[in-house]
Amino acid sequence: MSTFTTVDIGRFTVGFDPKVLRSSSAIGVSLQSDVAKDLVRIAALLPGPPAVIIVEQTTNVTPQTGELGYTDPTTGQVLIQLDPNSQTTFSKTLAVWLPEALAHEVHHSVRTLTGPGFGNTLGAFLVSEGMASAFFHQAFPGTDAPWTTHLHPFKSMRSGTRRSLCWHKAACRCIRSGSTEGMACPSGLGSRLATTSPRPMSAIIPGRVPHRSLTRRHRPFWLVAGTLPDEE
Repeated sequence: MSTFTTVDIGRFTVGFDPKVLRSSSAIGVSLQSDVAKDLVRIAALLPGPPAVIIVEQTTNVTPQTGELGYTDPTTGQVLIQLDPNSQTTFSKTLAVWLPEALAHEVHHSVRTLTGPGFGNTLGAFLVSEGMASAFFHQAFPGTDAPWTTHLHPFKSMRSGTRRSLCWHKAACRCIRSGSTEGMACPSGLGSRLATTSPRPMSAIIPGRVPHRSLTRRHRPFWLVAGTLPDEE
């Protein structure tokens, strides 16, 4: 991080790539100020231990959003990658998708550092991803990512092998198998299960979730990292 601009923002140490600072400044955006504002909001909703966040410029992003986030499952360090020349405008990337990435990855970081971790089974992966997406909606409401929107229970999806599977059947098959090998798993499965399922997660994934149950939608279960309340 010696060539990066390093800033302490509350419990976060943030390293900014000089290239991304120049790119944001070129469109009239103070990236440091925006990230500081976003992290203050995130920290108020989700307490946790100190964490390191790296914000760099690269072309290794999701083209439709211009960003990509990653959290090291061992150290909890967060990497946010931004591309000024993606399929969307850089101003939209910074205003809409950067806050989403920060909230999502900080949630992963807190669960990594305080427990129960990201997980080591497919079911646990889906819960971690879904809870992180649900937290983003709590922190920055009003923006729906394509991979977190609700699917009708009877809407079919087509996989890479062009097999059409019922949403719930595909979900249960993928999770209970513990592996995606040979499976046609719907895109965004974890996010949709955690944010839209009308039933406790334990009813959908018997024996696969490292919690007692996953509460119904709109319950703020993600505010306590690593624990979930009992169903009322």
